[in-house]
Amino acid sequence: MPNMGYYQFQTWYITVQSFFTETKLIVTVLVLLFIIATIILIRDIFLGQILSLILAIFGTSAVTWEPFLKHTSLISIQIPYRLFYYFLIICLGFTIVVFATFRKSSTNSFKKILATFTFLAMTVISMTLQKDNYADIDIPGNFVVATPGKIHHHYMTGQDGYGLDSLGAFDRASVHSSDIWYLMNYSDYVPQQALANQNSSFMLSDTKGKHFIKHQLKTNTGQYIDTHSFKASYNQLSFVSTKDIDSNTIYLPVLGYQHTNISVFINHTKVSSSIEDGQIAVHQRINSGDQIMIKQYMPIWEILPFIVVLATLVFLFLLR
Repeated sequence: MPNMGYYQFQTWYITVQSFFTETKLIVTVLVLLFIIATIILIRDIFLGQILSLILAIFGTSAVTWEPFLKHTSLISIQIPYRLFYYFLIICLGFTIVVFATFRKSSTNSFKKILATFTFLAMTVISMTLQKDNYADIDIPGNFVVATPGKIHHHYMTGQDGYGLDSLGAFDRASVHSSDIWYLMNYSDYVPQQALANQNSSFMLSDTKGKHFIKHQLKTNTGQYIDTHSFKASYNQLSFVSTKDIDSNTIYLPVLGYQHTNISVFINHTKVSSSIEDGQIAVHQRINSGDQIMIKQYMPIWEILPFIVVLATLVFLFLLR
């Protein structure tokens, strides 16, 4: 179960006020205007659009269902406003298909309306990206920089990496703070450039993360062992140990979620494994030259919902 408190589950939803106060939602407003304009232009609405819009409302403050279901498995979605975005995207997909098959799109008036809307949308979106990709600027015109005190307070209050943008810009001294690495959520997201460059000063400032990008094994006594021949694909990765390791627990340079269908193989023979503190571990001897391979499989409880969703979308498109 995700580490998400009841408070966030009950309060993190879309409100009417947020459409006018949060810059990112301006793009959402444009998407809604496009959907509404298409419905008005075509003078019809299809079942897929109706259902997705209804379900999107459950991610807003219009339907306060969260406090009543906070002790159920639905809390696994973590943040209710995800429902709003997911179903809004689905509604946009239906709208684009309807829009693309509309036969009156060749009229001059319609082309002018489309061109005007596109120009305004791109202008607003570009302004939004400008705002969200740069730190705030103070009155003298300088970037607001995150101070060690702000970072430490953010860490001590139990917050995570999702609120880092409120602290200001980060300079090189920031990444050497031990507090910031507890906020970075790097167990979910690691910059690809850092993995490609083992000498990255950014990632190497993280005392735990640097052993992952060097693909080092770790024993239960804290000793690190180098590996070589590292290979990775979308569902598996492998590497070779450079030394004999006789340890009760050997931590692999791989992070994993609990209940994820992961198997570990040594020289193509499956061995028992576990996830300890987010890190995959094996509990047997590894010899020099042994190839260690980690494979991830899609479990049946993920395949079945995918098939149901796909069949539902096809059915709704056919009903259009």
